[in-house]
Amino acid sequence: MRIRRAGDDDLELVTELRLAFLADEREEARAALHPSLAGETRTWQDRLHRAGRIHTWLAEVAGGDRGAGGAAIGPDTGTAVGLASLVLHDLPPRPEDHRCLDGRLLNVWVAPAHRRAGIGAALVTACLDAADELGIRTFSLHATDDGRPLYESSGFVANGAWMERPSLREVAAGGGGRRPPWAAPTTRATLPRPRTSGRRR
Repeated sequence: MRIRRAGDDDLELVTELRLAFLADEREEARAALHPSLAGETRTWQDRLHRAGRIHTWLAEVAGGDRGAGGAAIGPDTGTAVGLASLVLHDLPPRPEDHRCLDGRLLNVWVAPAHRRAGIGAALVTACLDAADELGIRTFSLHATDDGRPLYESSGFVANGAWMERPSLREVAAGGGGRRPPWAAPTTRATLPRPRTSGRRR
């Protein structure tokens, strides 16, 4: 097994691994994902990759080691069975640290047949080791229950100060189509006319 950083020629492979991750997370077949998702994901990957705002590491095993659940075949290197990505977000500098980037970990995934072999830990370590090279001040992620022990062992801690506002589409899908109180349709406010003294002219 080896860990390597994805390059320009790997965007299709990264897209396929991302879709495999989504299907696995939702316990759905890859074919159940909407057909347009692959193209939209590829476009997103390409845009951020060209801007230097996403960096992805791939875990590869020898071609003969694919096994059930291997994700995709990389160019002349064997089978890619996992990935982890860093998306860079701007932050303002702090008095004690002038670095201005947060690295958001995404797509941390290993094919089921290759789990419990240290591959996920190796991928996360590769991301964290890029902090100085990329000028990253902090790292953040959304942890699943299964992934939490791995992230905690890598130094991540839960931060109760952060909040997240889901999209209306997600709220509607999870609430039977009902809008929450904060999502009521907005109306244009009618402001009272200022009072004037004296006659109108």
